[in-house]
Parts: sequence; C-alpha cells; structure tokens
Amino acid sequence: MALLVGAAVFLLFWIQKAQGATTTMSLDGVYQTIAQQYGEDWRLVKTFAIKESSENPNAQNPGDPSYGLYGIQSFWMVTFGFVNADDPERETKAKTLLSDPTIATRVFCEILKYFRSRTNPQTLDGFQFPDEADIYNVGETLWAKGIRNVGYRDFIVQKFHELTQVP
Repeated sequence: MALLVGAAVFLLFWIQKAQGATTTMSLDGVYQTIAQQYGEDWRLVKTFAIKESSENPNAQNPGDPSYGLYGIQSFWMVTFGFVNADDPERETKAKTLLSDPTIATRVFCEILKYFRSRTNPQTLDGFQFPDEADIYNVGETLWAKGIRNVGYRDFIVQKFHELTQVP
C-alpha cells in the first residue's frame, strides 16, 4: 500500500512539473500547512529547514547523500513508500521528490513522528524536544552509542526559541 501511495505522489509530482505548475505558497505557508496536519509547531519545522539547508529546497549533500530543505536521505523515502529500495533510480527520484518543499516537509514530519514513537532507552520515555534534534542529526545508532552534536542541538534550541518569542 505504501509503495502505491508513493508511486501516486511521484506521478502527481511529475504531472505538475510537466504542466509547468508552480507553487505560490511561501515556505512558511508550507511549514504551517504540513506541520498543522502532523500536530507539529511550524516554527520547529522551519528551524530544522534553516539549520539543514538555509531553507534551500534544492540543497544537497553528496557525501551522505541527502537532499532538500531537511537534508533527507533516500532510505527515508523507501521507509515511507515514496520510492522502491530496488529502483536503480532511487537516488535520482528521491532528490527530485525532496526538491518539492511540500513533499520534503511531509517526509520530515513523518521522520519526527517516527522518532517520537520510539522509546528513549536512557529514560524509557518517548523522545521529546530537543532529543529529536540529536537523533535527527546523528541517527539512532550513533545516538544510542552516546554520540551527540551539541552545536547542532544548541542551534535548534536557540533558533526555535527565537522564532517562538512574541515581540
């Protein structure tokens, strides 16, 4: 079922591209719309986009490789059924899909949802802010080994605090 949904999203994306469809929604509008659907604070979603890509939907890190606003790797696209693991064009398709801010934000929110559904082995509770910044940046395996990127986490905490302050 997930592969079917992923294929439909990919097809819709290509049809819109072929027809020259462009989005008039601002990035903040995308963050607000998608975050609301997932029960997330849109400013947290924006904070991760700022850190990962300086809000550049076409950003990529060939070293990972990861793509889009949130520096998402293709295995997440496989996990959530957007692309097939055996597809020889997996990286190309992931890169193309993740260049769409709406798809990238949806996948990012799915990743947060996934992490929050997990049990923190240190506390036996669910992951809570800002734990997801640590685990998103280093991954579950390294996180479980005690690896943290304090600078990354501090940036997320500080920027989120800035964005949520009422002037």
